[in-house]
Amino acid sequence: MEPVIGFIGIGAMGAPMSRNLLKAGFPLIIYDLREKAIEELAAKGAQKVSSPGDLAGRCSTVITSEALVLAAKMGLDPKKVIDVINSSTGQSWSSHFNFPTFVLNNAFNSGFTIALMNKDLDMATRLGREHYVPMFVGAAVQQLFNYAMSQGCGGECHTAIAKFIEDWGGVKVRSKQGG
Repeated sequence: MEPVIGFIGIGAMGAPMSRNLLKAGFPLIIYDLREKAIEELAAKGAQKVSSPGDLAGRCSTVITSEALVLAAKMGLDPKKVIDVINSSTGQSWSSHFNFPTFVLNNAFNSGFTIALMNKDLDMATRLGREHYVPMFVGAAVQQLFNYAMSQGCGGECHTAIAKFIEDWGGVKVRSKQGG
């Protein structure tokens, strides 16, 4: 039996990936907050659903580009969300190592500080400006680390940046399985 794939987040990365899955003949169920993104893929054969929970209940594989804080807010186990991300093209060093080791278990003790990360981000965005290379995401991330610095958190682990996002989302990103 062919796997039924669910895709949450049909944006700049999600839309092309979803189109490729449809071209390859996979049954695809999709969800996005933007109706226009959903309609385009539904016209190509994807099935649309009304919520991420509905999608997750109907699929054997779920691919997500949503944040872990949103997943936790929706009642999903962040560890399971990380496992899904790590089985897709969304995987990274952070999803394989940093989140499980330092965030999901509340350790926040990598030894690399917010101040050091802020310095590196400053250098990267400065180089981008000097060479006229847009650093849209890097600049936004640097602002987040600047905020952490302004709150006196420069000496904390760089992964503790997740605590600010948790506070804004009103939820903690911790594994229900204990890390």
